[in-house]
Amino acid sequence: MHILVIEPQPDRARAVMAALTAAGLHPEAVSTGGAALASLARPTPPDLVLVADDVPDMPILDLLLAVEGMGLALPLVVLGVDEVAGRWVEAARLGAVDFVQAGGGDEAWLSLLPARLQAAREQGERRDQSQRLADALASTAAAVIIADRTGAIEVVNEACTRLLGRDVAASGGATLLDLFPLQDEPRARGEFRAAIEAGGEWAGEVEFQVEGGESVACIVTLSPIRRAGGRVDGLVLTLRDVSDRVAMEEALRAANRRLAEQASRDTLTGLYNRGYFHEVLEREMARALRYGDVLAVVMIDLDGFKSVNDAHGHAAGDKVLTDIARLLRPHLRDGDILARYGGDEFVALLPNTDGGAAMVVAERLRTAVAERGYGPEEASRITMSLGIATSEQVSDIERAMTDMLLKRADSALYHSKGSGGNTVTPWREDLEGESGAA
Repeated sequence: MHILVIEPQPDRARAVMAALTAAGLHPEAVSTGGAALASLARPTPPDLVLVADDVPDMPILDLLLAVEGMGLALPLVVLGVDEVAGRWVEAARLGAVDFVQAGGGDEAWLSLLPARLQAAREQGERRDQSQRLADALASTAAAVIIADRTGAIEVVNEACTRLLGRDVAASGGATLLDLFPLQDEPRARGEFRAAIEAGGEWAGEVEFQVEGGESVACIVTLSPIRRAGGRVDGLVLTLRDVSDRVAMEEALRAANRRLAEQASRDTLTGLYNRGYFHEVLEREMARALRYGDVLAVVMIDLDGFKSVNDAHGHAAGDKVLTDIARLLRPHLRDGDILARYGGDEFVALLPNTDGGAAMVVAERLRTAVAERGYGPEEASRITMSLGIATSEQVSDIERAMTDMLLKRADSALYHSKGSGGNTVTPWREDLEGESGAA
């Protein structure tokens, strides 16, 4: 151990040097404060400083302040004759780790000096280590809370205070369970409490409100602080703000929902498209079979649409399709599905609806469209032909084949078209084989 001895009295300097050398240490002696600062400024400073309290050119307190200003974390021991001197008290406040009383004709202190200095060095190393840990805690971007064995909060670092918007340790008495009550998650709360009581580990994603009412999502990790021998002496809890990740995930889910919605919609009318209609029909057909419910399908074809297209162009025809789509939707229930089936054809799925109720709905749709004009200046008349089929009209074997239900609704529609249009036809057995509605 390299020791810098700052001793202005030659006799005492020789005695100290001899005692330290005999103990296998490596002392270096200077007699002034200026020489001491020069030695401390070298690339390899000493491991410990032993300084007399009577250095003539620099009071000991000034020397301590100078060492502190140099940023050196060196253990410093004061060598003096008065252990209760005010200078020693002040020196301890500035970082001195020990005071060795010398002189008085008793040289026993010299024999104990190496051991005292070794102990001082170890104390200084522990202090330096503690300071490094404190500096690391203050400097890290991670939010950290240190609690005692019971979960009472003792220390909160700056990152945690910034995250929470307040210093939860300032008021005193706060516990980890106070900070994370997990009232809406009883299972997680029980596990968290059990980990605190057992001095164990726990991790989870927790959402809590910070100062100002903002909700913050964090990954919380609880770990025990263990002493030598494994004894749990406290708890350390870290928080990692994942609000940005959660927000990004929610934005991605929303985008996926929008994409799924767009993929299921007809781009012209905004109604559901044919593919999505078939998906829902398959699902509703299976549900109706399982629970003994009835559903109805209404196929719809516009009468006179071709004349509007031919007379006024496709833009006018598109306007007619969007107008009729907008007109039909309010006449259906929220649970009904209305889709554009292709061209000027529409189709409606009516869950929990038998043939009689479906007839009422279909007539309501037909009347709504027939009562108004379309095209430029609303001069064109458009009507609808409709065909109805229900799941009751499909045998148990055929129920798995939704195309049979659609085929029968189409047969009924074809019959309406053949009857002059602007009418509703429910499917019946004598219509079997009629198809090809325009």
